[in-house]
Amino acid sequence: MANLKEFLTQFGFEPRINNPILYRLKGNNVFSRLFFGTSRMIGRLPFEMFKNKFYPEINSRIIELPFLFTHIPTDKKLKILDFGCNESSIPIQLANIGHKVVGYDLLPYPYKHSNFTFHEGNFLDNKMSSESFDVVLGISSVEHCGLGSYDSPLFSEGDIKIMKELHRVLKKGGMLILTVPFGQKHKDEFQHIYDSKALKDLIKGFTVKEERYFIRNKALTEWTESTKEKTEKVPYVDQKRGADGLVCLICTK
Repeated sequence: MANLKEFLTQFGFEPRINNPILYRLKGNNVFSRLFFGTSRMIGRLPFEMFKNKFYPEINSRIIELPFLFTHIPTDKKLKILDFGCNESSIPIQLANIGHKVVGYDLLPYPYKHSNFTFHEGNFLDNKMSSESFDVVLGISSVEHCGLGSYDSPLFSEGDIKIMKELHRVLKKGGMLILTVPFGQKHKDEFQHIYDSKALKDLIKGFTVKEERYFIRNKALTEWTESTKEKTEKVPYVDQKRGADGLVCLICTK
């Protein structure tokens, strides 16, 4: 009976619901239990049927987000630019703790906040004044520029051109937080992967204050910190897998 109760609980007959709106709807009557139980069963069914074919992945955000928030000052309110923020919650998180945040992306951004302003379009066409921002963020975004991915227009040296523009709008003495794939040099229609030389060219004009390197395991379930030399040897496998090496940088202008 204990196993049966655990089985039924997993499928919602003792509903565990985190959404506060659904909490208001939830009741102890038979209809509520059947409604939520059935909905959870339907939602779980595809996973149960095909779980052996699912592609497990711990992506680089598990490293990038702690790295970023560790380096954002909390003792003062800053003006921050987040480049390539479409799929990220970072702008809203920073806005919620009082920073004035500007987001820029080719694709629309779904969330709003009184401390957040979003611009949709090509960043190379921006009209922002030089030295406007205390902090500029490029979190797994610059490597896609100019290659056609994420609706990016095709143009040569897209990543280099974007970095020059990020340098222009950053205040003198301001901070750049940048994360990009790192390993054996590679380029395709989705992203760049940088080796030491390519990374040096990418951040020309900035001074590196901190650099940390990470490698993902073969099972895609874990990242571990490594050396620059070891990370640079990480091979590119295919576009589905993506990059298994990462560099996180703190730079100043």
